[in-house]
Amino acid sequence: MYRASLAVDADILAALRDAAQDAPRTVRLFVERTVKGDLERDLDALRYTPPPPHFPRGQFPWKTERQRRAFFATNGFGGGIPYRRKSPGIAAKWKVVVNLTTKSGAISAENDARAAPFVYAPHQQPFHAGRWPDPDRILLDALAHAESNLIDGWYSIVDPAVKGRRFA
Repeated sequence: MYRASLAVDADILAALRDAAQDAPRTVRLFVERTVKGDLERDLDALRYTPPPPHFPRGQFPWKTERQRRAFFATNGFGGGIPYRRKSPGIAAKWKVVVNLTTKSGAISAENDARAAPFVYAPHQQPFHAGRWPDPDRILLDALAHAESNLIDGWYSIVDPAVKGRRFA
């Protein structure tokens, strides 16, 4: 599994939490429609599948000899030899998960495909390097966009809800 998470300043989260207790439906709709929707669109860049690689016979860039032997001994790690891509593929498995409660919230982008760590990172194989989208760069931009949406949410939802309230 490959996962990236968003960390937002505690004061913003506390204010959003307070607003969520005062207006749970409004905050939930805002997060699920606006923030999640924009993040899903940002993840489209990760949903690209490059064409299959072609290496000259005997020139496949295995990471180690042990890996090469294991691949052939397990019939392509269970995927068959030669490996045939399945549909929907690994790129289609990127998703946004929103978990909101009255006390906290989390937004994550993840790919739960078994092979994701070997295609994207942290154990990316040499034959995938430079061919698949870079999740670190894309997710950093996407999560910055999500954070910006959360701050905008502060001004459109929370700020009007707390005007006139006094804070110690």
